[in-house]
Amino acid sequence: MKMLKLATGTIVLFGTVLCSPSWLLTSAYAQQTPVNETSLAASQVTEQTIIVHLNHGTDDLHAAFMALKVAHGLQKKGAQVMLLLTMEGVRIADARQPQNLSWGDSPMTLAEIYDEFVKAGGKVMICPLCAQAIGLDEKSLRPGAQFASAPNDIPSLILMADKILDF
Repeated sequence: MKMLKLATGTIVLFGTVLCSPSWLLTSAYAQQTPVNETSLAASQVTEQTIIVHLNHGTDDLHAAFMALKVAHGLQKKGAQVMLLLTMEGVRIADARQPQNLSWGDSPMTLAEIYDEFVKAGGKVMICPLCAQAIGLDEKSLRPGAQFASAPNDIPSLILMADKILDF
């Protein structure tokens, strides 16, 4: 087994690196694990369950647009994607909120991206406590959104996910 030069802060157990910021690894490690960029781009993510956690709404349109675009992109690659809305993110699923907002040079509005994601089969789960804080109820939900509750409460959803992305 080749030894790696590692900086302070890396956790190693029985010769296996358990935790280390990527910038701490030496170039020798990078040379041992070549990455073929073409194969990464072409690889499929099918059979994966991915949660895209969004805790921003109109307070950070950049985060909201990125979360929805990434979620939809993963969905197009074959993943089962769930948008988990907490904190200010629950406003994305509130039909009373303005949704004709855009960010950057995107030709689509927030509503259009959300609708495209849901139409393609994306699931939208909302934190019931966060929704209650803004007066969001069943009558005010946008199509495709539902409250997380047993057996699909937030801890259960997180445990069943293969990957979680946070925005």
